[in-house]
This record gives sequence, C-alpha cells and structure tokens, in this order.
Amino acid sequence: QALRERALSLFQGVDAWVAPVKQNLPPVFAGKFESQAAERALNRYCGGPTRAANALNLCGTSQPIARWGAPLPVGLQLLCPAGQDSHLLAVAQACERVLGRRQAPDLAAFVAA
Repeated sequence: QALRERALSLFQGVDAWVAPVKQNLPPVFAGKFESQAAERALNRYCGGPTRAANALNLCGTSQPIARWGAPLPVGLQLLCPAGQDSHLLAVAQACERVLGRRQAPDLAAFVAA
C-alpha cells in the first residue's frame, strides 16, 4: 500500500506517465515451442512495463505507433491513477492527434492460410 501511495504522489503536476508497452519489438514466432525453456524465454522477452501499472493500481491505455519500420507497431503506454479514466482518454486522444493514427498492420504473413 505504501508503494501505491508513493506512486500516486508522483502524479502531482503531470497529466500522465508515458512508457513503452514492451521493451522489445515483436519477435517472429515459429508457431510452436521447441521446449518449455523456449516458452519461458519468449515470455520473459515479451513481458513488459505494463505489469508495474497493475501492481500500482493505475489505469492505462496502449496505443500502437509505428515510427521505426517494424512490421508490427510498438505500443505507447499512458498511465493515470485509478478512477481517472476520462482524463486518461483525453490525454490519449491528444497524443493520437500529435502522433497520428496508425493504420492496421497487414497480418496476412502471420495467419496460416
């Protein structure tokens, strides 16, 4: 509880926290795991900063952005204290106006025919 209270105090004077959704670009996945160790390694690789938001009881959005030429978008995470959903959505809309709206990616290469 003390950690949550400390986190809330850090929102004073800011509209929202901004963070990446993931630390890594999406990897290519062969469609099955060779071992349980390989599955755990991929889970560690794909895990990200969204977990802290859950532990701190924050509300958040994830917006796809594509500025680095990756085949899939990366995510921009915006966070606000719990219960400030309307404010968070207003901040997210403002960010979308600045960053632009990402077109849906072509997923044909990711779906088996």
